[in-house]
Amino acid sequence: MSDGLSVPVFNCVIYLRRLPEGGVSGRVANLAGLEHTAPNERDLLSHLLRHFKERVTTLISSGEKIPWIEPPPAPDTDEETRLVPMHL
Repeated sequence: MSDGLSVPVFNCVIYLRRLPEGGVSGRVANLAGLEHTAPNERDLLSHLLRHFKERVTTLISSGEKIPWIEPPPAPDTDEETRLVPMHL
């Protein structure tokens, strides 16, 4: 049963790179300022997705325009791409 309200969904584009010393680093490609390094991909994605959701929610709540980077830059040759739909 639907209440007629839609839940916004935003794509979070993450580029990650495996580090030679172990661990991974990553950045959100379509929203500036979200970068992190973690011991593994799961921890990296968890951190970046949490901060992505917080940032977008705050911007929407304050009535500010979301400063999307469109189109996002191409990943570096040593980066892998993760596309994660985020429900707010």
